[in-house]
Amino acid sequence: MGQFSMEISATNGSVPTGNQHAVGNFGSREWLVEFFESSGPVGFDVNEALELFAASCKVPPLPDGTIWKFTANQFRKFFATTHQWRYFFPDLPSLNYQLQQRDMNTTASYTKMQHAAAMRLNDTRNARQVNDGPLKAALERGLDMRDAELQFMKDLILEVHSGKIKAAGGGASMFREFEEALARQIDILSSSEGAVINGVLSEFVEGRHLTTHPEGGNLCKCGSSLGDKSVAGCLDAAAEDGLSVEHATGPDYSYATRETCFGCPNAIRLNILMPYWDAAYEKVSEASKSTDPFVREASKESLNVIASARSEFQ
Repeated sequence: MGQFSMEISATNGSVPTGNQHAVGNFGSREWLVEFFESSGPVGFDVNEALELFAASCKVPPLPDGTIWKFTANQFRKFFATTHQWRYFFPDLPSLNYQLQQRDMNTTASYTKMQHAAAMRLNDTRNARQVNDGPLKAALERGLDMRDAELQFMKDLILEVHSGKIKAAGGGASMFREFEEALARQIDILSSSEGAVINGVLSEFVEGRHLTTHPEGGNLCKCGSSLGDKSVAGCLDAAAEDGLSVEHATGPDYSYATRETCFGCPNAIRLNILMPYWDAAYEKVSEASKSTDPFVREASKESLNVIASARSEFQ
């Protein structure tokens, strides 16, 4: 194969065939998957590939006898949802690997960056009304990521509210704030919890952010607000390294070490994510036996943090 890049049509999930994409402008369009052979463009249709796979797995058709045709929007929603929940269910990382999604965080960051750039270029509040193809695609990808993030927050808040999931860490104050907001609304309206909780939840998550740390040990509620950034441990570490964090749009995960996140007011640890800390304990325990005194000392500090995290839900 002569050239290869990763892009997928924002409109129909297929790549150009025939003479639509000449050698001179290869890579210039907004595609997610794009192939080019020396003999000419290669056609590839995601839905056709999925149909072949579904047939091999003997997936039954819909009640009307047809096969489901996935839209680009549904593919984006699927990616965004699996990205948010990837450490909560053991099968999701494997599923993402099978989809060849090698680096979820890079893709998510790229999507958000392109969305922000498109918003600046378009300068409109009604983003979904944009007609320009590439600009509209960038906006919609960003909006789909944001929709999944909001739904992730809602689901998680409800799980913590019900007691099914336990939360700890400085960022766990978010859940207490929700409980206070819910109690106020129940008191004001003299209504039952069930009658007001969805409305309170939708209003509560607006303007907030919540993402999973790339390593899966905690969640981070740091957004682009000055309040979030002013207390972010990773941004403090980046600033100490001489980097400018004034225009940061969220956490800097390259500085978000386990030790830095543990004491950060934006970090949230969940009992459901404890497998990460258990695995980290085993790994660092081995490192603590190193003959290198520097490694032993660093391991000791890390073990203290890990032990503290593991004890939070005991």
